[in-house]
Order: sequence, then structure tokens, then C-alpha cells
Amino acid sequence: DFEDADLTNPGLFVPFTDALPGWSGYVGPNQTTQAMYNAVSLGSALISLISTNAWYNQGINVIDGNFSAVLCSGEDPNHQYVPHTSVAIAQTSLVPVGTHSVIFSLGSASYLAALNVTFNGHPLGLIPLFAGSNYEDYGADVSAYAGTTGELRFTEQPIGNGFNYAYLDDIYFDSMTVPEPSEFALTALGALLLGFRRQRNSFIRQ
Repeated sequence: DFEDADLTNPGLFVPFTDALPGWSGYVGPNQTTQAMYNAVSLGSALISLISTNAWYNQGINVIDGNFSAVLCSGEDPNHQYVPHTSVAIAQTSLVPVGTHSVIFSLGSASYLAALNVTFNGHPLGLIPLFAGSNYEDYGADVSAYAGTTGELRFTEQPIGNGFNYAYLDDIYFDSMTVPEPSEFALTALGALLLGFRRQRNSFIRQ
């Protein structure tokens, strides 16, 4: 949940290990050693940690607690990748036995279509679970990896105009089962059709 940040008299940029302990950050394929603090990028590919006192946040606010992480794809600050590159945070950990899902909160200002979540390089299908005031909870099935150790990675990709945000919080493994994306799509379609049928019947009764 990014609440373990170790920041004493921080500047605009801080050591990555102090801002997001336990996580590694990447700009393109290269690991980064710094994170922006209390502000978000205006065009460069950067990873930020914002607090409730963020001075410039582009309308991006902390989701829960005191801190949230912000991934912004964009122009590579070192000009190695043209025109734009992705950013990612990753953590290698054990998926506890009995785990069925990974769940996380994604801020409402995020560009979901540009977010890629993987475990050991395998893409995870994301299912929306709950909508909050400024975020939405998503879950993905990781039951196949229960009892194994691997890398969980969140990547914001430079699709579209290349400059995309994803801000994250409250990432955890859970024993809750989430539906497969195909099952969710069928359920959503069924609900849509049911709503249309009810609406149509109300028109007829009028």
C-alpha cells in the first residue's frame, strides 16, 4: 500500500528504494534509481510517489492512506527510447498457498487500456470489482501461481499519445475468487440485456 516510504526532508526526486521500499522501478527496460515525490510528470516517463500534500498532481489524488504510486509513460528522460517509453514497478514475492486473486486499486484518472499487469511475464486479465469515489478496485486470477515465487509487475504503456497515467494503491493477494474475463463479459452482457428488457417493458406499459 506504499505506506512504508522512508522520507526525511525529501526533495523533488528521492531514492527509489526510500520512496517505494520492496519495489523496483523501470523506465523502459532499465531499472531506475529515483522517484519523483509529491508531483507527477509533465511529459517524461517517470514513477512518482504522491502524498496527501502533493503540490502538483494533475488532478491525481491519493487513493488510500498517506501515499499512492503514479506510473507515467512518456518521453525517456535519458533520450534512449524514441519517441515514448513505458514505466513499470515490480516486486518478487511468494504467492501464498490458497491464494486465488491479486487485487489492487486504480485511480479514476488512470488510463486502464495502457496498464499491463503480469506475473512472471504472463499477462493477467483484469476484472473490475468495486467503484469508489476516486478509484476502482480490480482483481485478477492468480490461483495457478499459488505457492510459487515470482515477479508481479505493473506496466503503464505508451499507447495512444504516449503520455499515460496509472496511479495505484492497496495491492494484495487474496483468497477471493474472481470470475474469468470471459465469464464477466457474459454476466455484464446478461445484465445489460436484462436492463434493456425491463426498460422496454416499461415503455410498453406506458
